[in-house]
Amino acid sequence: MLAIVASLLFSASPSGQIAYVSEGPGGDRYVVVLDIASKAVTRVGPGIRDGAPRWSSDGEWLAFDAETQSGRSIYVVRPDGTEGRFLRHSRSVNRDPVWSPDGLKIAFSAGADRQIVVYEVASDRERIWGGGREALITPAWLSRDLVVSLLAGEDVGGPLVSPIFAQASDESVGLLAVGLTETEGVLSSDLFLVTATETVPIPERVLPSKGTYAEWRPVAARRYHAFAFESDDGGDREIFLYSRKGTWDLTNHRAADWNPVWAPNNDWLAFESFRDGWRGVYRVHRDTARVYPVAVTAHASNWWPSWSPNGQWIVFVSDRRGKPSLFVTDVRGGNTAQLTDDDFSDGAPAWRPRR
Repeated sequence: MLAIVASLLFSASPSGQIAYVSEGPGGDRYVVVLDIASKAVTRVGPGIRDGAPRWSSDGEWLAFDAETQSGRSIYVVRPDGTEGRFLRHSRSVNRDPVWSPDGLKIAFSAGADRQIVVYEVASDRERIWGGGREALITPAWLSRDLVVSLLAGEDVGGPLVSPIFAQASDESVGLLAVGLTETEGVLSSDLFLVTATETVPIPERVLPSKGTYAEWRPVAARRYHAFAFESDDGGDREIFLYSRKGTWDLTNHRAADWNPVWAPNNDWLAFESFRDGWRGVYRVHRDTARVYPVAVTAHASNWWPSWSPNGQWIVFVSDRRGKPSLFVTDVRGGNTAQLTDDDFSDGAPAWRPRR
């Protein structure tokens, strides 16, 4: 199950740790942590079929959903494999955990009705957010300033706005989530703002244009009051950027673009695209919308990018040598090396934030 790490041939090599999901004997999926310098790989997930790992912002914890006898639960663990435990849940199915920037909360989608639940670390308790609105998935935390920016000029009452200013932390007051909606018999997915007490649709002025379109995967920028999201507005899947300046199509191309991932400094977004005929990894600057290839290979796929803490490297998954394995590339120089080479598939990499 454990990876054999290839030698890195860069003049300045990447460093740190990368959590990812590795397939073991019998098809089980385990979260493991790779130390790039020592090449040591530590299993930290309980199996069976662990989900994609998410780091806390200080890099001290991992969270991911994992299968149990009663369903799926959220598992938290140190990167050395210690202090691992399942959170206590009131529902049997819990997915897609994401840490609040201050590390005090974990949001996830729970139950067959897919409500947003927030686990509070200090009290070891979970609470339903959003007033109980159902069919919500893939939550993403927003700062107070970004929530206020979204609500500026909107006709919303005290029950929604007052809890925002009552929160102790500026970085865990609201969430974006994808919700299923039905308009005139047409099923679609839209973005919603979720607070501790209410769920409201993202204001129409924030969206690219009027009409019924599908939106997915919101990701917020912590150092830049903005968020990126996917939308089929315009006819195909594109990545749009919202900021106080407005909303625009950042990746504008006739081929599908998806899976935006912010660089640590929030100047760049990595994303996936078919624009060169094969599934590849690209990066785009948030201001200029200039797109550069990161990992594009003919007759092979490259996907699931994750940035190094200094923004100089991107780890990604590729099947260029057969089975899916992890590769790392120098963002500017384009030098690429294989990180894992074992008997099974590897995926869902997440680079540990700088402590």
